Amino acid sequence: MPIEPAAAASRAARRVRRVGEGSICEGAGCGESDPRVLEVHHVAGRANDPKLTQILCRNCHRRMTVKHADLGVDMKQPETVLDLIIAVLRGCGTTVAGIAETLLWCADLLEFLLVALDTFHPQWRQMIAATRPAT
Repeated sequence: MPIEPAAAASRAARRVRRVGEGSICEGAGCGESDPRVLEVHHVAGRANDPKLTQILCRNCHRRMTVKHADLGVDMKQPETVLDLIIAVLRGCGTTVAGIAETLLWCADLLEFLLVALDTFHPQWRQMIAATRPAT
């Protein structure tokens, strides 16, 4: 099948419009930036809140969708306002839990760096102290 440059350019432009220019995956520590694999994730489900979205790569999107299913986030049109509130809270809770996982992962990385600095460059603490502004 021959490659059609105009069709490829059109698909690429549609992807960028859908996720936004310069977007990156907002999944837990991911950072993927290739627009070919970025998708719009509806945090509480499209039926519950079509405007509450985040950009995720396909892998993070699938993981989040599975978490939603595991936590009972209903993706169907809610019957009552209470059903809607439950779905939105569960969807947002899943997202916040992902943020918490990322923060803990970053803290672990920084702790690893701290131990390595103390082990291999113990003088680093004096260097940092010397660069602090006087109070």
